[in-house]
Amino acid sequence: MITDYLIQLVLFFLILVTISFLLKKIWSVIFTSQKFQLLVFPGVLLHEFSHMIGCFITGAKVDEVSFFSPKGSYVKHGKPKIPLLGSLIISFAPIVGGISFLWLISELFQVKVTSINTFEKIPLAMKELISTIINRGGDWSFWLFLYLVISTAICLSPSKKDIKNSAGALVFVLALFFLLSQTEFVGDAFFSYLIGILAIGIFFGFLAFLVSLPIFFIRKLI
Repeated sequence: MITDYLIQLVLFFLILVTISFLLKKIWSVIFTSQKFQLLVFPGVLLHEFSHMIGCFITGAKVDEVSFFSPKGSYVKHGKPKIPLLGSLIISFAPIVGGISFLWLISELFQVKVTSINTFEKIPLAMKELISTIINRGGDWSFWLFLYLVISTAICLSPSKKDIKNSAGALVFVLALFFLLSQTEFVGDAFFSYLIGILAIGIFFGFLAFLVSLPIFFIRKLI
């Protein structure tokens, strides 16, 4: 049923955001504030540029941009010209931009992306992730790839301000999706496609998490 796809879509979104949040917590413990900002700088650039692209698409004026400061990174912008959905597009643009970038570098570094668009496929994906780390552990380009994956995955999750700015629009979209799921206007393929996109982010989020945990525990012991 399409309603099942909608529930799975929401769960995949929550899993993706949770992984990103946990990664941010892990690495903020490993490094101090400024070193942490340097570590995730590629992800920060991608995150803020995605916000800027969202502003361009929705007609919102960009007033100020910061990629590195004591207050962190941010994009200050005006009101979007697209009602309601404009704030949602701007706030969640980093998820689209981040997943697109993860897919791109997986192609460039020749890392297989395992489809996990159902929960049953997650154990298989985890097994293949571990195998990939073991088989390519001596390849410097793979570690560069991992660094880019980690920095991007950390910066995927929307900030509290992003969620606050788009809360109303998010509720509206979810309600709209639910209503559409009760009709034949939108088929399984639509929701399956969205789930597949989120699954790419989850796949690489798991990869970043597997690499980050041992480093986190080693750092705690030192």
